[in-house]
Amino acid sequence: FINPRNVSLKDFNIDHATCEQSALDRERWRSAVQKGASTCETNRIAAAEDRRQARKNSANNP
Repeated sequence: FINPRNVSLKDFNIDHATCEQSALDRERWRSAVQKGASTCETNRIAAAEDRRQARKNSANNP
């Protein structure tokens, strides 16, 4: 069983052990979530581009 909250926190580079303590300071929490979301989205886009390039390379070199 995978806890979706822990998966999201891991993707956002937020330590799940201290997330509740961090959430008490609203500004710090919002900043951490926004930074994590930006990093996660950048990584997701880069991975998609890598997969796309790999498909193009394999199609060109049968």
